[in-house]
Amino acid sequence: MRFAIFWIRSFPSVNRGWCRWPRALPYPRLLELREGTLPKTLMWAASRYAPRVAVVDGDRSLTYAALQQRVARFAHGLRSLGVRHGDHVALWMTDCLEWMVARWAVPAIGAILVPINTRLRAEDISYLLSQSDTSVLIMASTFESIRYLDTLEKLVPNYLSQNRHGWQIRDFPNLRCVVIAGADRVPASMHDFAGIEQAAAQSGIDGEDLASLSAGVEPDDVAQLVYTSGTTSMPKGAMVCHGALVENNYNAGEMTGLTPEDAFLLTVPSFSASGVAAHCQGLTHGSKLVLMARFDAEAFCRAVEKERITSAFFADPIVYDLRHFPDRDKYDLSSLRTGSGAPLSESSFDFLSNEMAVPQIVHSYGMSETSNVVSRTRCLEPRVVRRRATGHPLPGVQVSIVSPESEMDLPDGEAGEIRVSGYTVMRGYYNKPAETAAVFDAAGRLRTGDLGYLNKFGELVYAGRIKEMLKVGGFNVAPGEIEGFLATYPGVARVAVVGVSDPRLGEVPFAYVVCRAGERIRAEDLVGHFKAGIAGYKLPKYVTFDDDWPMTATQKVQKKKLQERAQALVNTDAVPRLD
Repeated sequence: MRFAIFWIRSFPSVNRGWCRWPRALPYPRLLELREGTLPKTLMWAASRYAPRVAVVDGDRSLTYAALQQRVARFAHGLRSLGVRHGDHVALWMTDCLEWMVARWAVPAIGAILVPINTRLRAEDISYLLSQSDTSVLIMASTFESIRYLDTLEKLVPNYLSQNRHGWQIRDFPNLRCVVIAGADRVPASMHDFAGIEQAAAQSGIDGEDLASLSAGVEPDDVAQLVYTSGTTSMPKGAMVCHGALVENNYNAGEMTGLTPEDAFLLTVPSFSASGVAAHCQGLTHGSKLVLMARFDAEAFCRAVEKERITSAFFADPIVYDLRHFPDRDKYDLSSLRTGSGAPLSESSFDFLSNEMAVPQIVHSYGMSETSNVVSRTRCLEPRVVRRRATGHPLPGVQVSIVSPESEMDLPDGEAGEIRVSGYTVMRGYYNKPAETAAVFDAAGRLRTGDLGYLNKFGELVYAGRIKEMLKVGGFNVAPGEIEGFLATYPGVARVAVVGVSDPRLGEVPFAYVVCRAGERIRAEDLVGHFKAGIAGYKLPKYVTFDDDWPMTATQKVQKKKLQERAQALVNTDAVPRLD
């Protein structure tokens, strides 16, 4: 079915606390969303916003016209290296302009992008290159003190003696060649990123050539493998398609009121699902994307002030760092209008809304397997609405709440597993048929593994992971409920709740608590707080004050590692039991 939207809208101007929609500068626009592809979207954006800045990397930047030109040239270069429709091309570098050029060039010729987590160990990278059947690897030479070539040498000890035009490696039988960016001296066994672009320029390739280069790309083609974080098992590559990425992220951008006047600060790596979302929403709305090679609170504040950032990705650990950055008030952060990200705790949401004065912060829920966003609140909704849930499902996305035990749909207000269906759901996990079959239920809905419920307004409320659900004396207890209640205690900055074994009840809650700077809280005070407002069986039996939490590269708390640490503390009587 062809799905197109015709609409006319005015450029909004940013106004603290309210979003005004002046009648000046109206422009008509046609986006064939589900029938679109990533290269068509880039060409559309470049035709509409040619002189506007598309992406910023420190002191370097590219306009939309320049981005299309570099993408066309690099895409042509990939073709000359033998990359064809359906080939898998891995991208292994930190966020930079070259990352963005490659990320659009690969799907532009129908190849499939395979972004690699730059924080992985050599053995993890070996697994991804092998499991993804990568045929071409695009990599950086260094980042700060990291030498990627040293890691490559562990994977391919004889990489320097490989034939530049045809690598032959037993462990990676599909890998044919490697492209390197930023190297002072390019090894003879590799192709130079800049040299590929220069050769295409000398051949007369320009931005307009992107149309012919991408002529065979279809909306239902797989555009990218988005690998799951792999916190509990080996990573799986979710196959997401062109049309789904375009439509889903267009709709998600609409929820935050994104426009060509906005500047989005990407605080997490581009290889993540959130990075994919930021890239796509920039194209569909003509906004400016500002990259961060590595997040820290000071760099965030500098970027907001310098680039007049209006939107950013937020997660609880990011908010925690901003809250405790002592020089935050020295920077002009008044341009911030909105932002989104992982479901935020009430404490984080309130800090962004009140102390950082971000007036239109929104809640979101999504995952790698759903081309990004499943539900999101709208930036112009009242604060109470934006705070209480992760919003209604996006257009074309269906959400059901199902009992994991009975497989029966549950009524509104009752927590169960979040199941998702609709155009936005991935095609499956690459080369993992058993895992793909297991992740879909009999009705064809995606099993998210997440707990949640639909409130009386039809909004989705996220309640944590099913695997994190505690079974206390036969009762199901969602860690998110305990965390949310405990976070309301004065002086509490962050909370994480896991389960530890108990000889009588089977399992009991164990709480990790981080205090705000200058605050001192006793475990006994928290117990009193709990007894006044929550059921007795949900009371944490152990509390520890510890801010050293293991995190994934995308700022997710690794609950499994926290649980293992908590169990070890209990087994050695290192933390007293609170009864």
